[in-house]
Amino acid sequence: MKMLTLACVMLGLLAADVASTIAQNPIVPDGTKLEKLFTRETGIEGGLTEGPAVAPDGSIYFSDITPKENKGRILRFDPRTGETTVFAEDSHKSNGLAFDAYGRLLAAEGADFGGRAISRYNLASGKREVLCDNIGGKKLNAPNDLVLDADGRTYFTDPRYLGHEPRELEHRAVYRINTDGSVVEVTHNVEKPNGIALSPDQKTLYVVDHNNGTDAIGGSDEKPTPGAMKVYAFPLGANGLINGDRKTLVDYGDQASADGICVDSAGNIYLTSRSLKRPGVQVINPNGKEIAFIATGPENQDPTGTPEGLPSNVEFGSGSETSTLYITVGVSLYRIKLKVPGFHIPFFDEDTDHSWTRIELDPEFRSEGVAVGDLNGDGKNDVVAGDVWYEAPAKPGATGWKMHGFREVGSFVAGKGYSNSFCNYVRDIDGDGRQDIIVVGFPGAPFHWYRNPGKPSDKWEQHEIWHSICNESPEFADITGDGKPEFVLGSELDVAKGSPAQGEMGFVEIPGANDVTKKWKFHAISDPGEPHSNGTFKYYHGLGHGDLNNDRRTDVLIAHGWWEQPADPTSGKWAFHPYALARDGINPERLSDINLEDLDMDGDNDLIGCSAHAHGVWWFENVGGNDKPQFKAHTIDDSFSQTHAVEYVDINGDGQRDIVTGKRFYAHNGGDPGARDTTRMFWYEVKRAKGKAPTFIRHEIAAGRDTGVGTQFLTIDFDGDGDLDIALANKKGVNLLINN
Repeated sequence: MKMLTLACVMLGLLAADVASTIAQNPIVPDGTKLEKLFTRETGIEGGLTEGPAVAPDGSIYFSDITPKENKGRILRFDPRTGETTVFAEDSHKSNGLAFDAYGRLLAAEGADFGGRAISRYNLASGKREVLCDNIGGKKLNAPNDLVLDADGRTYFTDPRYLGHEPRELEHRAVYRINTDGSVVEVTHNVEKPNGIALSPDQKTLYVVDHNNGTDAIGGSDEKPTPGAMKVYAFPLGANGLINGDRKTLVDYGDQASADGICVDSAGNIYLTSRSLKRPGVQVINPNGKEIAFIATGPENQDPTGTPEGLPSNVEFGSGSETSTLYITVGVSLYRIKLKVPGFHIPFFDEDTDHSWTRIELDPEFRSEGVAVGDLNGDGKNDVVAGDVWYEAPAKPGATGWKMHGFREVGSFVAGKGYSNSFCNYVRDIDGDGRQDIIVVGFPGAPFHWYRNPGKPSDKWEQHEIWHSICNESPEFADITGDGKPEFVLGSELDVAKGSPAQGEMGFVEIPGANDVTKKWKFHAISDPGEPHSNGTFKYYHGLGHGDLNNDRRTDVLIAHGWWEQPADPTSGKWAFHPYALARDGINPERLSDINLEDLDMDGDNDLIGCSAHAHGVWWFENVGGNDKPQFKAHTIDDSFSQTHAVEYVDINGDGQRDIVTGKRFYAHNGGDPGARDTTRMFWYEVKRAKGKAPTFIRHEIAAGRDTGVGTQFLTIDFDGDGDLDIALANKKGVNLLINN
């Protein structure tokens, strides 16, 4: 790539009067100034820089748009060296730029001798391919800006501001390129769509309406009549398309609107305002309230003069520059250090597992748990999620799934509440040869099984199993060794008014066929106790089972300690032994499922736990041995949050179990740390060696983007090919991840 000479001393500071900061505001540190990084020096007059985008290596790619027949360029600024180089000598008049998760550069190419297309570049080879240049055979107007969602779909705006080429499309609209290459119109309920961004939770599409009143800037003496100068928020449904009325966040009136746009990790919106009265980056919260402003040019400029310091687009850096905002202004590139990090869809890394296929059964929020089984006796696996089950198609694949209700079907909205289904299971409860459904509803409430009628019906016979199921990670596993699974749970006790709450830990056995419609028997393994420390609070976090002391009997584990199973598990209370699964050794973490294995192969069992509502995947080293287990925490990963469910199974068929988990979307409806981060799925390849600490290789499941775990999920050989697949249900919908 050809080196460019900088017009100013590299990293020179812009004069203080151009950098406006608001003391003690939440975004801009007091006294911070803009840094100029690049100015065009080719001798070409006019045009502007545009579209900064951060690459996987942290470098910033941006467009240098030049007028008429002059070829535009795509440039690359390297924060490590301060050098700006040419990536593409002919940008096809690219404007907005963005990178996909694979590290490929996407460009919105405009008119005026440009490509009028959305294109994609391979960074290594520089090869360009066109993704979309027409709608129904009619050439695009002049793509302006673009943004990708967590599913890898590309939203782009298609206005027209200049160019000699005739327009062929009726509307200036917003479109989306799906991952299969198909294109859909998102909306044309906007006069001239310009900048575009998505909220971190992917639930809102932001679009700048910048109607300057002409398609031929500088090409006519006729004075244009501007139209809408606004910023809109469009609500998106589970399918990523608009499902409600637009909301106007900013109305600039008779002043020029914003241009480019981006968001930070808190969901604040950064708008490049091109108003001559106050040019700069306007920061608003999701309700449209201004919370900061970064001036890029002098205020109250003469509209008949040459404009100064008009910004065009913005983007946050990454890595050590995650809180650095890059701004294209005029024909230059600037940056400024802020207080808050930006939001980006993460890039795939070298250990990402691309061998999985996603099958979306339903984009709607149905349940936080899921189950799999053949419910209609056709020999195919069906899927249960909350109030419904999905009948598998005759031919395996992504299409043809049919949803059936088996009890009253509720309506749930992510971010506005919870479903009445935290765990689901399938089993023939009454011994009639048909698979029945078990639903654990809200924590602390009764839970039920539903008798399979053996014929089409939307109301299966409901039977209460037990009146109270507490702990957000109840277990359904054979802990007694009788060949049948039991429910391991906490049970709230009725206490006198004003008395402290009490709860018992225990298990519920599946009764004989003649008694399954009656209330099942609960075997208490603990004395009544304080629910927050004995695992029986309805919202307690952390429960597991396994032979902790190597006596060949299955014990019950919580974050505060373990119950040792006696020779006869139903003979009475089990002995409790305290410990603390805690980073500080004192205060137990709020965990999800707890799993057990001798990870360092020293003869005693260690534990694996994940944070249900914060950041952290840990292994807990047993430093007390088999006789008196005590644990020391070691971090496996703390890069994402809300790992509210975990499976410990052999994913790659090497005979060693692996950790499978992911981020639960909006576990507390946006109130948890990292709530707005991208929802992802992972498996951790476990490597053990005698006398050594285990190692863990993290593999993101590429197909699992925008899915995630609920409070319970399932690993099962769904397609019968000998390896484990994953069934998921949560606020992101109902999905299968097929391991290929």
